[in-house]
Amino acid sequence: HQIGMWAWFLCLEPLLDLPRVVASVAFQGTRRMKARGQVENADEIVRFFLVVLGAAITGSPAGAIAGTVVAALFGSVLAIELYSAARHDGGPPLPGVRDILRRMPDVPLWKGLRLGIRVGLLKNGTALFLSIFPRLIIGKVVGEAWTSYFHIAQRVLTIPTMFMLGVSRTSLSALGELAGKKDWRGFRRLFTRVTLVTGGVLSLLILGGLPLVKPIAAILFPADYAEPVFAYYRILALGYIPFTFAVAIEAFYIATNHVRTWLVITVIGAILTIPTNVWLILHVPYLGTAWGLSLYQSWVLVHLAWIFWALYSGRASRWNQPGAGEGGDGSVDGGGDGGGATEAEVLREAGVDIAGRGAGTRE
Repeated sequence: HQIGMWAWFLCLEPLLDLPRVVASVAFQGTRRMKARGQVENADEIVRFFLVVLGAAITGSPAGAIAGTVVAALFGSVLAIELYSAARHDGGPPLPGVRDILRRMPDVPLWKGLRLGIRVGLLKNGTALFLSIFPRLIIGKVVGEAWTSYFHIAQRVLTIPTMFMLGVSRTSLSALGELAGKKDWRGFRRLFTRVTLVTGGVLSLLILGGLPLVKPIAAILFPADYAEPVFAYYRILALGYIPFTFAVAIEAFYIATNHVRTWLVITVIGAILTIPTNVWLILHVPYLGTAWGLSLYQSWVLVHLAWIFWALYSGRASRWNQPGAGEGGDGSVDGGGDGGGATEAEVLREAGVDIAGRGAGTRE
């Protein structure tokens, strides 16, 4: 009953978060990336702070849930303020509330539904395998105490990686603009820079946290927490380090209309890594789940290998040919995933001028 009440309370989050989502889309579409970055990063920082504060005050999940909901409200209030200011900054025009409501029936929901379902499946699958299943398995196999150790180690690792979401979202608009203009050389250069710089910086932060885990755990938690938390942190870091280099793969797949490729590689990874995870859980009861999670996260290296091969191989030379990518599919080989509307087509159907990004104009 209590878990059900918490779940119902969490249902408020997407409703309270809706103004932030709308404002973020508007900032992305009109290339107001500073405002978008402010909203996204502030939302992540406040969410992290309020969740930790709520859990510390109440000593139960209720505090963390309350922190999550309040953080969603804060993010929307901040987004509304920035949106109001952006309407008068002299940039591309932004509609008011009445105009947004009036144009809602024109949004091509059905054309974007296929892409949305694919991305939703991938995101939900990632959340299940990274956050939910590991804790349930550890609690069932070795007990609740080890679930706490795992949770603490994983939360500490989110500190250096909390900005990945903001970088991922802002890189989507930048890469989408280059794909829309068929500037594949600039696309390749930007993707490479975002991947290497972000991954390199965050990896150094993760490694730099290794000597700090034990002292911090000893101060904040009982003395016997330090060793198991450090053991989990050390193992999970092996998966989080390659994961930090995957900050722009979602943007790549969406901007180039290769969500199907994204899905196929992910499914292959699940088929190969899940049996290994099961073996590790059965034969390495205390730390096996962490080893399996690191293996699962390391699968992003396969995604990166395919992406860099597509960007730097001879296939990339076809991107600038007249026949490659006709119809706005923006795919790696000019064919896209096929069988559905591309992001460019969806945006055009909504009356959004993608090419206007380069000229600084909007409808």
